[in-house]
Amino acid sequence: MKKSLDIILPCFNPLDGWHKTVLKSYKLLSEKLSDTSIKVILIDDGSTINIQNEISFLQNEITNFSFIKLKQNFGKGYAIREGFKISTSENMIFTDIDFPYKESNLIEMFFKLQKGADFVIGIRQESYYKKVPFLRKYLSLSFKKLLKIIFRIPSTDTQAGLKAFSIKIKHIVLKTTVNRYLFDLELVKLASKDKNINFEYSKLELKDDIILSQMSFGILFKEFKNLIKILFL
Repeated sequence: MKKSLDIILPCFNPLDGWHKTVLKSYKLLSEKLSDTSIKVILIDDGSTINIQNEISFLQNEITNFSFIKLKQNFGKGYAIREGFKISTSENMIFTDIDFPYKESNLIEMFFKLQKGADFVIGIRQESYYKKVPFLRKYLSLSFKKLLKIIFRIPSTDTQAGLKAFSIKIKHIVLKTTVNRYLFDLELVKLASKDKNINFEYSKLELKDDIILSQMSFGILFKEFKNLIKILFL
């Protein structure tokens, strides 16, 4: 029986040329995983720019392609849940629309699912932090230290935008309630409560041409209520 993989891509106002990046990564993954049926599920999280031409391009180029259009911007977590609702594969990966991490990372995570992992968490290496703006690096590392203090979870590097799942995790994804930044943390916390979940980890490498944007304190302030909610799950 042919293996299957659904790649779930939330997006909001993607940068010019994003559709070419999606197609390039899809083709590379299809080549390397030639024995696997790969489906792309793209969720437009209420973009305020018109991306219909790009969507039509991908629909023509990718045989197994699904598109969900949300009427407003709800956030990454909400968009990913919408993608999981229509996913039918035994294996699922979500990542960002610009595929910031090397395709070899996705392939490694998929192989770990094939070997029995249920939840593969991407771990950002020191090389990642050398490529991010200072404030974003400071906030990210500080947040990881905070999580280590207040949470008992398999990994404090919860916010890397690349994770892989077996079908066993689907119902947990759909149980999450956080819509934005801390969706990943809530997901890891919920999954960690199930002792039957097999966690694995993969080191992530950013592509050379990826430029990461700045991140503000405002994001964390807005998510403070969600942080407290997750703490008492």
